[in-house]
Amino acid sequence: MQSLRSKDGVKPQATSQAKQQNDSNKRQPPLRELILEQARINESIYKKLAFNDEMLEGINSKLDNFSLVVKEQIVSNKKTESKITHLSFYFVCH
Repeated sequence: MQSLRSKDGVKPQATSQAKQQNDSNKRQPPLRELILEQARINESIYKKLAFNDEMLEGINSKLDNFSLVVKEQIVSNKKTESKITHLSFYFVCH
């Protein structure tokens, strides 16, 4: 079996593509670090979503209360309107 050697008997250097791939592998963090960083990102997102959920629950509660107040005001307005109608009828008739 022949080894790869140039005319002068020296082994050829790795191709530039192989060198680039080797260099990029050296620059990548280990898988363990990537997993830990992703876990930190996930935890941060979870905390933000939990905070948003609490905020939305508070807003929902306030909207429910507001809706109830509006409904009560409508009922009160209808009662007042009915009384005004009765009063106006009374004055028209008398």
